[in-house]
Amino acid sequence: MGAILPLFLRPPRVTTRLHVHSRRRQFWIFTGILFSGIAALLVVGIGGFGIWDPWELNAADAARDLLDGELEQTAPPLSRWLIALGFSSFGVSEWSGRLPIALGGLLVLGAAFWGGRKFSSDRTALYAALIAGSSPLFLFNARQMLGTAWGMGATGLLGVIAASAALLPCTSEDASVRMRHAVLHVAGLAGAFALALLAAGGLSGAAPPLLAVAGVLLLRQRIPTDRAQQVRALAVVGLAVVTAVLVGFAISTDAAEYSMWLGGSPRGGDPPTFEAALEVVFHSFAPWSALVLIACARMLAPASAEAPTETADATDVDEDADADEDDAEDEALGGLALSEAFADFRLVLVLWAAFGYAALNLYTARYGPTTYLAIVPLALAVALFLRDIEQSKRAWWPEAVISMLFVGLLIRDFALYPESPVRGLPISGLTVPEIFDAKAGWAGVLGLFGLALLVGMGVRPKGARPDFRAPYRWLRDRYRRDMAGRIWIGLGATLAAAMLIFGAVCWIGGDALPFTSIVTRVGKKIALVPIVIPILVAAVPWGSALANLIGHWRMVPLLGAGAVFAVYAAHGYLPELSQHFSPREVYDSYNELAGEGEPLAEYGVGGRAAAYYADGETTDLDTQPQLQEWLAREERVWAVVPADDLAAINRTFRQAHQRHLYVADARSARVLLVTNQNIAGRENQNFIAGAVLDEAPRIQHRVGGRFDDKIELIGYDLDLPNEGYVGAGQAFTVTWYWRALTRVGGSYKIFLHVDGHGNRLNGDHDPVDERYPVRLWDEGDIVVDRQTLRVPANYRPGPYTFWIGFFSGNSRLSVHPEERDDGAQRMNAGTVMVR
Repeated sequence: MGAILPLFLRPPRVTTRLHVHSRRRQFWIFTGILFSGIAALLVVGIGGFGIWDPWELNAADAARDLLDGELEQTAPPLSRWLIALGFSSFGVSEWSGRLPIALGGLLVLGAAFWGGRKFSSDRTALYAALIAGSSPLFLFNARQMLGTAWGMGATGLLGVIAASAALLPCTSEDASVRMRHAVLHVAGLAGAFALALLAAGGLSGAAPPLLAVAGVLLLRQRIPTDRAQQVRALAVVGLAVVTAVLVGFAISTDAAEYSMWLGGSPRGGDPPTFEAALEVVFHSFAPWSALVLIACARMLAPASAEAPTETADATDVDEDADADEDDAEDEALGGLALSEAFADFRLVLVLWAAFGYAALNLYTARYGPTTYLAIVPLALAVALFLRDIEQSKRAWWPEAVISMLFVGLLIRDFALYPESPVRGLPISGLTVPEIFDAKAGWAGVLGLFGLALLVGMGVRPKGARPDFRAPYRWLRDRYRRDMAGRIWIGLGATLAAAMLIFGAVCWIGGDALPFTSIVTRVGKKIALVPIVIPILVAAVPWGSALANLIGHWRMVPLLGAGAVFAVYAAHGYLPELSQHFSPREVYDSYNELAGEGEPLAEYGVGGRAAAYYADGETTDLDTQPQLQEWLAREERVWAVVPADDLAAINRTFRQAHQRHLYVADARSARVLLVTNQNIAGRENQNFIAGAVLDEAPRIQHRVGGRFDDKIELIGYDLDLPNEGYVGAGQAFTVTWYWRALTRVGGSYKIFLHVDGHGNRLNGDHDPVDERYPVRLWDEGDIVVDRQTLRVPANYRPGPYTFWIGFFSGNSRLSVHPEERDDGAQRMNAGTVMVR
């Protein structure tokens, strides 16, 4: 009976096999959900934003030229062929041209997924695919015709096939089977190589992965004993040598025509310095670039005892106490233990990424704009790093702190340099207009990513059950231990009480207190500190308990935050930015608003975009007199004009017709839709109409000073955050009202010095948000010029004087009356109170 009882207690073998099959089914369900989600991210709304002019428009025109029989070769041809195929199959539109490029994005996901599954585990494969598919580098290149998604996918596929062929042995005992597998690997290698040449050229597409795999083989000096394995390894090394020789020969020849081995042709100009390419990788591979440096260092480190070797068939779904037994069961069922091959593959990833970076620098320096194609090795390196963390038994606080610093750099760079997220596109000369502000969006999604990063890397899975009373018992024990403990705790309690009392005084007294406003504002905030700290102390054990429930799935919140980042990048940031790079909205408005027979002209914007969007024929106007003649017609006419030229165009139109030009669509920062007649029930979007008046409105502070009897400062309005004053650290708005007494030649700008108590706040600017310079002012114009200034937090309280005037180089307009002049041709316009 004692021998029979364990048979009932131990699950039968069939139960274990059913469990493994259930886990395998779950894995493929997760895979389907992941690939479907990223595919939807790529395809949904792909035609919802316009073609970028001129960059994406060049790619679309090249495809249309191919359909017309023009075969001039200037770039790798695969994308051009596929866009032309989309146009010919579904008609010329945004989505038909972008859809084939999006399919190349799926190839990127497949390469990352396959590499993770071949050399690590099922979960690593899922992680790598999600990481590869959630950065701006991938999304922007896969959702536009100018993108290089096929190049990324082809080089990724070539690298995974080469690594698989050279590093992974065939486990079959049958020599003929092994040789057949070798032949299949060589055939796949040749196909991927050809695809990489067509998609990206030899320098950027084929050379980096091949050189990385061949380099590891030569570095390790491992000569396979099996003949089939020798065939596979020699095929990789031979192809790498041939590619290196032919690419090197093409570089040394420097022929003027297009070279397949270079993926381009030589261009002039000064090459960028090496860190420019580094910024491309760091910014465009966000948010995962915060982990790339540490991940690559981890790939070079020896295998750690706390990161057990994974099997290619392990799904790692269970996280209970039987997880180790399940992994052993999977290995017994046929999984391949990754030992030397696993370590070699990690080194391949680092070399592959490094060679890709070198190719980016070399190509950009000599052959024109391109982007970083080695996204697959970066995604796999980060995925393997995250799996190492998940499998470890400790928290990774040093790595978490370093990664958080990189997240902070990303938030800062995306705020200060708004073109940073789109630097991964293979174009040059792109500048994000100042009117487009995505700081809050990027800060939100990157902040969420940073929080998830701290949770994933900073917790210790399967730790002891949290004790919610531990912090308070520690305080009690420390108080009882000695006098020093009682003193420190007493000082802390006194400080907390002082914060509460002072904060309460600031809330109750407000502006009536004899403090500067910044002290009062800070006092209101520090009152919350003694309340927040106990809440945080109590919340930490709850967070630790939640992390313990997550266990070895602790990277899932981080991956979820990456997915949120991807959704914002693809469906928030990109469509909104496209309004300023594509004239589509302008032509859509014309198609909607124009009546039958109302013609459209284009001035200064080129005529190519109209072929994609405008209904009917358009007229090209070469000069502004031609434009003014067009707008002078009696019937309604329309025109598309550059936004930067509106001030000059409006001035001439207003002189001729005594009214402002009607702007029907001003959503784009680059082009506008204008018409010569107002539209009933629709607001004029001409910013000058609200900035140039015929009569002065009511003004808070009258001045009446003049500058060279050419310009009069009528007065100004103050919009202060508080009643009668602005606090240090706060912003305020001043609206100046100018009257042009006559035309002012030259290039004069307004200078503003807000001086007081040894401090100066500078507000030099061109009027009306830099868009309506003084040289365009006409006699009698009343110009409304609004500017916002922020008072630094260290400014002392008291009155600050507005000293204002006009300058051009070193010359200034003289001030009248003289009593308002401080001797430096600055007019005393009044004061603002700082508290």
